[in-house]
Amino acid sequence: MARQANRKLAASKTRSSTPMRSVTAIKQSAGPSLESKRRHLKQEHFKRERRRLAFVVQKSRRERWAQAARETQRIVLGDGKYVEEKLSSTSVSRIIPPTHVSPPVPCLDHALSQMNLSHSPGQHAMTTTHVMHDISSQIILSKQGTTFFPHCLPSLADWRNPTAVPPFRTKPTSISFVASPTLTATRQLHERRPDLTRSSPYTLSTTSIGVLSFASPKRPGGGYLHGGNEQEEALARSSSLVASLQADPAKQFYITHRKFLSVDGAGIYDHSMVYSPGVVTFRQDDSDDTSPLTTAPSNDFIPPYLINVLSAVPVNAAAIRQNYSITPSDAHIFEDGIRDKMRDRMARALRIFEARGDRALVLGVFGCGSNENKVEMVAEIWAGLLMCGEGEEKREDGKTTVPRAAFKDSFEEVVFAVPGKLFEPFKKAFEMKVFEAEYIAVLTLVYYLGSPRWTHEEVDQLFKNLAEVIVDDAPNRTEFLARFEPGGPYEGTVGIYRRNISAARIGIYDADLIEQFPSSVKWIAHNGAGYDLVDVRACKAKVDDATATTAFYLVISCMRHFSLAQRCLRAGEWKYPISSGGAHNLTGHTIGILGLGGIGLRLAYLVHAFPMRVLYYSRSRNPEAPEWCEYVDSMDELCAQVDVLSVHVPLRSDTVNLVGEKQIRAMKRGSILVNTARGKVVDEEALLRALDDGHV
Repeated sequence: MARQANRKLAASKTRSSTPMRSVTAIKQSAGPSLESKRRHLKQEHFKRERRRLAFVVQKSRRERWAQAARETQRIVLGDGKYVEEKLSSTSVSRIIPPTHVSPPVPCLDHALSQMNLSHSPGQHAMTTTHVMHDISSQIILSKQGTTFFPHCLPSLADWRNPTAVPPFRTKPTSISFVASPTLTATRQLHERRPDLTRSSPYTLSTTSIGVLSFASPKRPGGGYLHGGNEQEEALARSSSLVASLQADPAKQFYITHRKFLSVDGAGIYDHSMVYSPGVVTFRQDDSDDTSPLTTAPSNDFIPPYLINVLSAVPVNAAAIRQNYSITPSDAHIFEDGIRDKMRDRMARALRIFEARGDRALVLGVFGCGSNENKVEMVAEIWAGLLMCGEGEEKREDGKTTVPRAAFKDSFEEVVFAVPGKLFEPFKKAFEMKVFEAEYIAVLTLVYYLGSPRWTHEEVDQLFKNLAEVIVDDAPNRTEFLARFEPGGPYEGTVGIYRRNISAARIGIYDADLIEQFPSSVKWIAHNGAGYDLVDVRACKAKVDDATATTAFYLVISCMRHFSLAQRCLRAGEWKYPISSGGAHNLTGHTIGILGLGGIGLRLAYLVHAFPMRVLYYSRSRNPEAPEWCEYVDSMDELCAQVDVLSVHVPLRSDTVNLVGEKQIRAMKRGSILVNTARGKVVDEEALLRALDDGHV
């Protein structure tokens, strides 16, 4: 029987086409598969658990936001009173009654201290101070001042034209970016700029801080009562904005949007806006960091401060893309339409802020949340309106230029509050737009000496939208130079491209020719072997002279106090606060030049004419230095002897903070430091300390 079974087994082996494997081998091959499956199931479990926890956290946040919104609603629509809790650490052995500090808006304060006295004398205990604020009068004033701006208001539709009386600004607008929500940026601005709030013992306070609210077209505050966290919803649950938006003028805002919804089209919305002055902010939002300038609250109520809120509805790009059938060939038409509407709306908002006298603004990524507008587009529009203009325009002489920004320098300060992942792309797009405009403004005119023989199309494409290219056809050098004069065809030229063929008409680029080029010419490109036909030394000397002349002017201005005298004259202060004994002539004083290259050597010749004694220090002696230009062996020795130190060294890793605390303190008290090199060559912190204590 055994032999018979063995025969059957052998026969089955020969008949089967599948190779036999041992039980051990089968178990070994199944092992990794089971392990991989277990690992996959474990990962899926962790993902589900993370999603569940995220949902629980978000649900808890929304419930907390909704509760805060309902509480805010009861305050601003009720008696306008709330209680702020302040926590402070107090020594038990030195407990004193809390002093009253008047907030920036009128309020009724009632302080009750509750102190933990279980600590022994000398130890610190946490003290809770309850301060009651009454903001009802300010809420009433804000409602009375709320103004509705309809869609067809001519003064807003004509925003491209400047106002009859533009705001007077002595300084350009300060632009900054913060990676935080609107409330945080607004509070920091309020604490950093107290001059923006005007207080009086006889009237209610006012402010010059304007905030753009990304408003809902349906109801005041959007979904803030349901725990929404869009930008307007965060403002609504932390301020009296909802009370102002329920005033009669503001009601027209929502009526208009409902009325023209079908006319404007889904997502386009109306240009109408509501301006609410003196909105009281009195809560700290979850994302609002506690300021070091105020006492940390134990609840989320804070001392009240004022903001002027402009409510405007951004274009809803998400709704447009959802409601219209957009093919790839038509996509650019819709995107251009969205950009035009957004630019018009954002410009109208700036015109309102300008007309109402707001000096500082807090803006942001207008409509980049649930409305899904592209962050790069919004950043470019803000940059075009505030900094650099957009597009191109033809001047009367036929040349192309970049138009001036409609609201350039209309405000003292603009803060862009951009939280989360939108911060970096917004800031990058804004700065790139400004850079491109500056680049175009510089490259206004490039001309060729000798027509490009085979590259006409390439040249046109290269300089398209960047520069006007002119092919020179002047018959001789005299006519060539005459064309650079004011009103001539080459006026404003910034770049010159020359070919050898032009030498027959113009000649070589020697010192005589280069010296007569206007200051607008920034570069010369030579197509040929070597530099025989261009005097490189003359080109370098022309560049060196401009910087050396600037340094020379600064030396004279500082020695004679010309800049201070001019500022005092413009301010009407005829007897400016500097005695005549504080101003000095250059003659007989010593100047130290740090880095005697081309610029430093040119400065040496300029100051020697007065004459000044000239010392210098470089890595090595300059063989071209005249005999009256004295070399010293170290920078410390140079600083100790001079009345004026002028810095002319390149910025490298070994020259960062080259002029530091040691070198500045080695200089005489009351000496002058002029730096026309790169800023990082001088240690700014050390310089500020020396300026504060009057050393320089």
